[in-house]
Amino acid sequence: MSSLFRGICSSFIILLLCFTQYACQVFHDPPDLVVKEAIQLKIQLKHQSFQEFLNLEDETAEVLRMTINSRNYVPNKESNLLSVSGYIDCKFPGFTDEVTTPFLVFLQRGEMGESWSLVEPLSFSNELPVKWLTFPLPIKD
Repeated sequence: MSSLFRGICSSFIILLLCFTQYACQVFHDPPDLVVKEAIQLKIQLKHQSFQEFLNLEDETAEVLRMTINSRNYVPNKESNLLSVSGYIDCKFPGFTDEVTTPFLVFLQRGEMGESWSLVEPLSFSNELPVKWLTFPLPIKD
């Protein structure tokens, strides 16, 4: 009887540890809405950089749906960056068809833990980013 009780207690403790680790990860990562806003901002920034050379219209692509495949923390000199990758379905102005395309964004948590910023590599050394540009994302209630 005591071995059955120990087995049940052991299983309960293992499940409790797994749920605790999962809960901490969920609260540590940004919500999907923040990732979507970061992707939208990245699209706008790229559009602005091409606009002056290509005479593009002011409208940018609209992100309709997003599928996240991975979230991984990347060590950096200043802080840990969160690398988020997956696929987005977006619609480009003037076109009726939706396009599915892969995405990769880097996010950095704010100092108080209440905000996130889009982080883009600025310079590289040995094919690894060494300098980053930071674009704060708006805080939503």
